[in-house]
Amino acid sequence: MTHFKSFSQQTSRRATSKGFACRCNHLTAFGGEVLVAPNPIDFDKVLAGFANIDDNPTVLATIIFLFLLYFLGVMWAKRKDARDKEYKVMCQDPNN
Repeated sequence: MTHFKSFSQQTSRRATSKGFACRCNHLTAFGGEVLVAPNPIDFDKVLAGFANIDDNPTVLATIIFLFLLYFLGVMWAKRKDARDKEYKVMCQDPNN
């Protein structure tokens, strides 16, 4: 385990024959920040893209189709839920 020292790494005192813990300092900055800030959305630029929707009707048709597909899925799920409520049966344990 001495070959780690050339890479500024050290093994922990908890090292056994089955495994070891590496104590190194080269990943400190990487491991210190877990949350990455999302990219900001410029709504002025987004809304400006909808101003000329006639230039690309395929995008509009795709958005309308996806909304229609979503609402059809919601209606299908509501019907299935209503049907499940009709078939709710109470089961009794014969040992009680």
